[in-house]
Amino acid sequence: MLRAAVMGLAAMVVTTLGPMGTPAAASIVESKRPDCAIELSGEIAAGDARQLAAIAEAAGLTRPIESGEPNNSGDMALCLDSPGGSYQEGQAMARLMHQHGIATRILADAECYASCAFVFMAGRFLGGEMDGPRRILTVGGRLGFQAPILTISPQASFSGVDISVVATRNMQLVADLMGFAAYKSIFDYRPMYAMSLLEQLLRTGPDEMVLVNTVEDVGRWTIELAGHREQHRLDDLQLIQACTNFQEWSMDRPSRTVTDVEWLLPLPRSSLSIWGETMEFALVETGGMEVSNCQLQASAQPVDWFAICSRDDFNGVNFGACHDNAVHWVPWYYGLAPDTPLSDLR
Repeated sequence: MLRAAVMGLAAMVVTTLGPMGTPAAASIVESKRPDCAIELSGEIAAGDARQLAAIAEAAGLTRPIESGEPNNSGDMALCLDSPGGSYQEGQAMARLMHQHGIATRILADAECYASCAFVFMAGRFLGGEMDGPRRILTVGGRLGFQAPILTISPQASFSGVDISVVATRNMQLVADLMGFAAYKSIFDYRPMYAMSLLEQLLRTGPDEMVLVNTVEDVGRWTIELAGHREQHRLDDLQLIQACTNFQEWSMDRPSRTVTDVEWLLPLPRSSLSIWGETMEFALVETGGMEVSNCQLQASAQPVDWFAICSRDDFNGVNFGACHDNAVHWVPWYYGLAPDTPLSDLR
């Protein structure tokens, strides 16, 4: 649970405490597991960010960028298993991940809460010609967000000036979080944190948490999912659902389960050449008087990812242009109802 303690009148420490007492330093070690370069487990405490930086440097994850490709691949991730800990240390770790383009991952048997979740969301791939989020949640892993909360001892007494100082410091903490969360790559149209996630986590109380449980949570908040079951070919109803989800999540809006779409079926098909490869695409109309639609790759084979483009003349926002070889790639579970539990994807 994220808490802030005012030490006298001069300093505040924002921290999460699991067991009562002073948090011990986390265990941070180079990893021999597949998909992990470094493993962090236990509560995050003062000094852990420096230790993580030293291990990341020794593992070659902080070397200068020398090409257009990402320096670090997704299988060279920081694997996290922590209930939280020091907010300041978590933020320092997050900035390290972001600065050097290091992916983050939560394995199927791991948890990542509070300040650990801030580290997770800083996962990134970074090269001279590409930049985007790379935070990977394995199905079965547990991820939860919580805001920094000021908790003051009932025995403490403060003047009006003291309260003003504390309130100002609290606002600065929130502003720092918002500034970091608002980062937007020139290669991506979405910020590091979706505004809906930032709004929800800032509303949490000391005994509350925003948990990532559904397909909508990972799709809307740009969290990559691993460890899911294989998917068969998407049928027409799933392609309509995928279009609806893509259009809503791309604008950080909640999606809905599509119903009463028989009038759209069967979806019209056409062939397009995408970078020299001929693909079959389906057209999903989502508008009325205005043009609003999706073109989606309609593969006859099972897919992990599929191509999609969206046009929406209601707001003048288009994503991709399939006829010009410019497509977005989304995972197959975009074709599922937004409230589908992640546990159903095992």
